[in-house]
Amino acid sequence: VLATLGGIEVVGVAKDGAEALAKLEELRPELVLLDVEMPVKNGLDTLNDIKRRKHGAPDDSRDPCVVMVSGHATNVGVIGQL
Repeated sequence: VLATLGGIEVVGVAKDGAEALAKLEELRPELVLLDVEMPVKNGLDTLNDIKRRKHGAPDDSRDPCVVMVSGHATNVGVIGQL
């Protein structure tokens, strides 16, 4: 869906949080979409790892903006972990 919007280039897709973290260094995206529920490493754990990588990163590196998505009807417990 995002690839059909003007001005947006999808630079990578990952099947789980572990793969997403591995691709971050190589692809250096400006925006990361994470599902709360993913195999191997869920979205919340992946987000925490992204936030931890910020510390000790070179000055010229920038953190991507992260958007969390979920198919869950409620967000109980999720907001507290962000």
